[in-house]
Amino acid sequence: MKKLYAFAFAFLILGMGFASAASTDTLKVKTNVLAEEVSISVPDEIVFQDIAPGYISEKQEMSVVNMGTVDVSVSAELDALYEGDIFTNLGFKRVLADELTNIRYFDFEVMKPTTVGGEKSEGIYMYLDLVDYSGDTAEADHSADIIFTAVPL
Repeated sequence: MKKLYAFAFAFLILGMGFASAASTDTLKVKTNVLAEEVSISVPDEIVFQDIAPGYISEKQEMSVVNMGTVDVSVSAELDALYEGDIFTNLGFKRVLADELTNIRYFDFEVMKPTTVGGEKSEGIYMYLDLVDYSGDTAEADHSADIIFTAVPL
């Protein structure tokens, strides 16, 4: 009987040696870490329908799209070459219930996209407020460029 136990013990030890063999492999990990990028996009054009002094335009909805890699603060200003006065009365709202904010004082945030190469947009409303306008209306067609500037938060 002692021989049987010794044989079983030797078999168990020998079998464990075969069962404990291991295998390994290697995985290399790489990435390309991009530099911070600030990139926005706005519509090419917004047209206000006919308006006269003493009125405020219908709202014009627009989206500012963040295509960069950081959260940004966006502001708007009239192009420095603009010589008129009609569009100094542009106003913006983020939410319809908000007060109208003149272009000189309006800024807002657009968060970064959830994935690199993606887009995240923020909708705003633009108005032309001529309620108190008393300037020259001799010229019928008016236009101006608005510069939207984004800076990292």
